[in-house]
Amino acid sequence: KQWYQRRVAITAGHRGKIDHMLHMFMSLALDKLAQSVQTQELRAMALLVVVSAIWYNPVLAMHLLDKYKLPNSNESVVEQFFNQLFSDAEVFIGIHDKKVAVLALCELIMHPTAPKPFEHIADKLIPFFITLLKNLRIAYQLRREEENEEEDGDDDDDDEDDEELESEDDEWD
Repeated sequence: KQWYQRRVAITAGHRGKIDHMLHMFMSLALDKLAQSVQTQELRAMALLVVVSAIWYNPVLAMHLLDKYKLPNSNESVVEQFFNQLFSDAEVFIGIHDKKVAVLALCELIMHPTAPKPFEHIADKLIPFFITLLKNLRIAYQLRREEENEEEDGDDDDDDEDDEELESEDDEWD
């Protein structure tokens, strides 16, 4: 788990400085995605590493994704990856994960020379964006509710402290 989190942080924080390492990060993540036995959390992290690579450098990441070959398969890895990503929109749990996915796909779409392999899955992109953005809005609402509950909990503690002080004052009277 930590390995994946570090790769996402490295690609996000070192734009333009780790092009030579992108192939290794993506290959490890894609190898994990190709294995049939995996948890939802591991799949989400592996997807996020590749998504982060796309955010980091969309042209290079798509080129590497297109060159990657899965054993015993003739299907395009690009199509397989994006089909997996689109079907697993719900596995991106945290706000950060959802933001990275949105930013990566925006980066890919906005690039003037969108790679050819991406054209095959473009029709599924808008529904995926809508799902991600809805989930992001829900995640922000949940965070806000948690923060409000914490603040309310803190206020309750203050009220209890005030009551204790008042009762102590009564004892001194």
